[in-house]
Amino acid sequence: LTKLSHPNIVKYYDSCMQGLPLLIFMEYMNQGSLRQLIDRFGPFKNEIVLKTIVAKFWQVFNIYTAKKLFTDIKAANILTDQNARIKLSDFGAAKIVEGVVDLEVSHSGRFFETNQGSLYWMAPEILCGESYGRRSDIWALGCTMLEIVTGKHPWWGVKGFDELKSKLLRQELPRIPPDLSEKAKDFILKCLSHHKSMRPLAKDLINHPFLTT
Repeated sequence: LTKLSHPNIVKYYDSCMQGLPLLIFMEYMNQGSLRQLIDRFGPFKNEIVLKTIVAKFWQVFNIYTAKKLFTDIKAANILTDQNARIKLSDFGAAKIVEGVVDLEVSHSGRFFETNQGSLYWMAPEILCGESYGRRSDIWALGCTMLEIVTGKHPWWGVKGFDELKSKLLRQELPRIPPDLSEKAKDFILKCLSHHKSMRPLAKDLINHPFLTT
């Protein structure tokens, strides 16, 4: 977090030790997380709001994913304030890659092989113990979009690791609300491609009709 500076990433100020705990001082976002707002007011059904959130995080992905994986994108890690600004937080599972020009050009786009992130937002390659790259964050973005519009985790009704892994091995997808626009559905489906090589990168998504119209 100390190495990141972006209007849509929560700011780090300082840290210190007070006895055993490590205290980290960060920018205060007084409305809490999107997860808390969803729990309080219900899911965000307005696609303009969804588009705004996605567009802001496209900027973060486009700038930083050349050398960084966030690997834990979900509504609980997206903070907001009284001015409706949204910022990504919680980089406990993030990975920084130094000296890599293009993480998805090498064979199968592989470079990490350790599980990171939250179970129901994990890309298939992470959950199945395979190598993963920048496109794993794109999968998590699609899952987070479903969470925002349904108010539930993307695999609601699925209980536990074994059931989820079984569904992914059968190449099943989370349920997509039928009342979403066709553009929104297509955007989410592209994010949720089981084959990571077929999943778009941030630079590809910006031209999708869901964001441009």
